[in-house]
Amino acid sequence: MNTFKIFLNTYKSSLYIGLMPLGFFIILTILRATMPTADFVARLYNIIWMLWFFLFSLLNNVYYKMYEKKLLYLLPTSKSTKFFMPMGIAFLTIVAICLLTIPIEAIAHIFTIGNMVEQQIAIGGFLKYSFNNNSMIFIAIVLSCASTFVYSLVRSKQVMGLTIAPLVMATFLFTPVYFDYLLSPRAMSTNGIIVCLASSILLIAASYQLFKRWQPANSGIFRV
Repeated sequence: MNTFKIFLNTYKSSLYIGLMPLGFFIILTILRATMPTADFVARLYNIIWMLWFFLFSLLNNVYYKMYEKKLLYLLPTSKSTKFFMPMGIAFLTIVAICLLTIPIEAIAHIFTIGNMVEQQIAIGGFLKYSFNNNSMIFIAIVLSCASTFVYSLVRSKQVMGLTIAPLVMATFLFTPVYFDYLLSPRAMSTNGIIVCLASSILLIAASYQLFKRWQPANSGIFRV
């Protein structure tokens, strides 16, 4: 329990970052309640993917903090606890934020209950839309786990920048396809979900193996 409190206190700032998407969601819900046009509702749902991206970016922030604070490495606990405890805190935060969208929508539903059915704010609408268009969830998970792997492998910020730069360039090269996906997220096939989950597990497993070999005193390009 004391270990959990230490981690919770260490990652307090990261948890605040995790709460930012909830504030964004409240703003979107208020806008939807005040401008309940069909066109606005459609556009609103099309940018819900951003919330999932921000939520899973919390995992990146957690592991960035871990490697920056070397004192966490010196805690008298097992390496598995040091690595997986922050992950557990991050995912519990994500689940809590997602569940909090339900009472927010319930309050907004009261104020829009006099509107037409398609213009009312449905209770649980965020989660329903997200899972019906689940590609944005699973792709966000893979990107988050990939970032965690990069943080676990690369120490040099210059090399990390060179690693990320090609991804940014690829995004600009495929801008039409990229924005088409962002504006119209789709449901992912069962095979796609399996591939995303398997990739995420492999990336986290590889990150843990790198963490076990981490040398805080090392000043080279890589952490191991």
